[in-house]
Amino acid sequence: MSSDETPAVKAAQTYFRNTEIRAEKGTAMTMIATAADATQAKNERLRAARLARDETERLASEEAEKAKPAPKRRKAVPKDKGPAGA
Repeated sequence: MSSDETPAVKAAQTYFRNTEIRAEKGTAMTMIATAADATQAKNERLRAARLARDETERLASEEAEKAKPAPKRRKAVPKDKGPAGA
């Protein structure tokens, strides 16, 4: 029997192989969680920017309504009571 094939070595190889697989799985889950956190942060940043833009537009439209000049009334034109020369 070679020393690489002893039951202790086989058990150790099996254990460490599983540890590597578990580490890879953990790394994948960490990567997924990191990507999800980044997506959520991006969505929050974009939502805040959209809300700020909408508020700015709302205030600008209110200012435009206030600044709009009142319609001018036309003066009443006096009606002629007869021919101007008579």
